[in-house]
This record gives sequence, C-alpha cells and structure tokens, in this order.
Amino acid sequence: MIKYFTLTTFCLAFFTSCNFLSSIDIKDIKEIKEKRTEFLDKEVSIKGTVESKLGILNLYVIKDNTDEIYVYTKDTLPNKNQTYTVTGIVKERKERLLGFELFDEVYIEETERN
Repeated sequence: MIKYFTLTTFCLAFFTSCNFLSSIDIKDIKEIKEKRTEFLDKEVSIKGTVESKLGILNLYVIKDNTDEIYVYTKDTLPNKNQTYTVTGIVKERKERLLGFELFDEVYIEETERN
C-alpha cells in the first residue's frame, strides 16, 4: 500500500511539473500592438507563421490569426511559411522627419525561438 501511494504521489508530482514547465502564455499580436505601453520592454511569447524575411536587417514578419509583427533576431533567420513560438522583448521604433512621423512600429527583439 505504501509503495502504491509513493508511486502515485511521484507520478502526480512529475506530470504536474512537466505540464507547468511546458505551459507558455502565448499573446495575440493584435493585443501586443493595441496595448503597446503595457507590453513595452516586457517579455512576451507569440506563435505564428513566418510571412517574410528581411535578411540584411535580420528581421522577419510573423503572423498569427490576429495580426502580424516584425521580429528582430541575432540568430539565423527562420524558414518562411513555418510556424514558430517566439519569445522576446517588446520594443518600439519611432522615426520623425521635420515634424512628420515617418513610422511608428512595435516589434519583438527575439530571445528564443522554437
């Protein structure tokens, strides 16, 4: 009886910890863009498909079912049309010229890709 209880307790603890470790809070890209100040300089995870790559800038565009976002990587660029889970820090880039806003874009600085 004690062996059965010990084995059951071990299995329960093992599978609970595996589930805990593998659970990642995936955010919608649209939510990140709409609430940029809430996410700015914070780590997020997204999951989507690579739509395009800008090799010279080490950027790629990833799209989920809500929107798309640029991702900057220091690693090799991912394969186009493949789905990845990307974790990184939310950043923004704003450029103005003579008082005119040229662009204002939110992007993710990649720290991990699976």
